[in-house]
Formats: sequence, structure tokens, C-alpha cells
Amino acid sequence: MMRRFIRAVSKYVQVPTSQTSRHFAQEIDEELAFHLEQRTQDYVQRGMSEQEARHRALQKFGDVPEIARQCHDASFTGLAWIHRLHLAATAALSVCVLLLLTQWVFQRKQGIGTHANLPPAVQSLMNEDWTGDVHGHVVSESGKVIANAKVLMAVKTWPGGSFFQRAYATKTGPEGKFQVNNVCPVNDLYEVQIAVVAENFEMQSSYHSIGSGTLDALTFQLPASESFRLQVEDASGRPIPGVQVMPHQRVEESGEQHVVYFDSGESIVRVTDEKGQVAFPYFREGDGVTVLVETTQGNWEAFEIRVPESDEVAAIRTEVIPVSLPQNS
Repeated sequence: MMRRFIRAVSKYVQVPTSQTSRHFAQEIDEELAFHLEQRTQDYVQRGMSEQEARHRALQKFGDVPEIARQCHDASFTGLAWIHRLHLAATAALSVCVLLLLTQWVFQRKQGIGTHANLPPAVQSLMNEDWTGDVHGHVVSESGKVIANAKVLMAVKTWPGGSFFQRAYATKTGPEGKFQVNNVCPVNDLYEVQIAVVAENFEMQSSYHSIGSGTLDALTFQLPASESFRLQVEDASGRPIPGVQVMPHQRVEESGEQHVVYFDSGESIVRVTDEKGQVAFPYFREGDGVTVLVETTQGNWEAFEIRVPESDEVAAIRTEVIPVSLPQNS
């Protein structure tokens, strides 16, 4: 696209006197049509229909036939400076379009800024009502703030009777506080599942169902944990290094359950070392634990274990194809 633009501009700047009036007019029409199409596609990518986008582009671009006529007259009446002034305006417009496209691509990569491919009810919700925040703080049993705790959440909604879920992850700051902005539809039903995972503290989670409005500040008070090691083995009992493992669920001896949703848990995935082991400092002896193991690329299998005494290693056996190199656990 850029090379085509440069070639067209080069021809337009030269304005050779040997060109016929018809030939020059055709080049002007093609160049204006090209830039008009680029602006139309920009509006389409921002969520407009093809017809609406073209109408908006025409409004923004101005009177196309009049612009073409002025360029033609300028070239054949010796007023080349008008021609170049128009060229500058066209170039400026092209730069603006390019900047808009760059911004749109960046937003798509970050997962924000456009919801054109969502169902209408979800699109309306995301564009207008997604203004609620989730915030709170994390402390120890003694009330001491816990910094750098991982806060993993999923927000569920039912716009227009359909189900929609998004996952978020953040960390607590130096004061043990966390906040994620603009994640809840304050004018509609939503539910928030949130888990907190911190080194040397028990993993905890909570579930909140809100009819409408904002969610009150959340407080997590985490007891100290006991670390244990998990070993992944093949069917013959040989340890398997380089396997990704993620803690998914913790069940206390009392029966209370704490869950980390998979789509929010990337930051707590660990990789088995050369001994096929990972350390999990989030549990207490006797807890029931469900871990997810990546057996093949993108496929995860669930295993239930019981946290052993601190000097023992819990082992699971599976047919695993390692998908990554060993890393520090």
C-alpha cells in the first residue's frame, strides 16, 4: 500500500505538461478514490457498516468532484502551487488515516478499544455500561499487608440472555491494595470470581453475584501456608522435566473450596525442573488439590492429589510430551 501511495504521489508531484487532460484527470480520480477507500475501511474496522462508513468518509473528505476539478484546473492554468497545496492536504489526510489504523491495530493486540465482532447485546454493554471497578486489599492473618500478591479474576455477565466472560490479572501494590477498572456492567447482572495467590500464604478465592451497581471493596486475609513439592512422572515412574503445571483448586479439610479459573491463571503456571518437580507454597498439609498439567501443546489434564507432609513429595503419572525447557520453579 505504501509503495503504491509513493508512486502515485511521485506522478502527482511531477505534473508533466505532456500529459493529456483526460489522463491527468483519471490519475486524480484514482488517487482520491484510493484515499477515500482507505478512510472507509478505517471506519468499517471501527465497527460501522460498509454503507455508513462510506457515507462518513465522504462527509469527512469533502466534495470529491470539486477537489478533482480544482486539481485539474490548477495543473493546466499554471497554478502549480495550488496543486502542491492540495497534495500537502492529501498527504496530511493520509498520515491521519495511517495513525488511526496504527492505533486500531495496537488496541486490537491489547484486547481493547473495539467490540465490532461481538453480539449486539454484548457490544452495547461493552461500549456503554462496562464502568464498574473491582478493588480491595490483601493482608496476612495478623493484618500485615501482602505486596505482590497475584489477584486473578473472571467477570461473568448475561447480556441479552447470552453468556459472556472476561478474565483479568493484577498484583497488589506496596500497601497490599489492588484495583482493576472498568470491568463490571453496573447497570446489569454480573458475577465476579476472584482468587488471590501469594508466596507462602494459603490460596483463597471468593465468588460475588451482583444484581446491579458496584462491588464493595474486597478484603482477603491469608493464613501462612506450607510448601510442598509435586513430581510429574511418566508411566514407568521416570520424572519428566519441562512440563507446565498450574494449581487450579484447593479444598480445605473443612470442605471449603478455592478456585483459580484457568483463563486468568497464566501467571501462576510453573515448569518442572530437571527432577520433574515443582514447588507449590500455597497450601496446607491435608488440603485436597487439583492441578492442571499440559500433556501436549495446548491440552491440559486435571489431577487430584492430597498435600503430603512437608518432607514428602506428591507424585502424579501421566503420558506427557514436554512442551518447554526446564525453568526455575
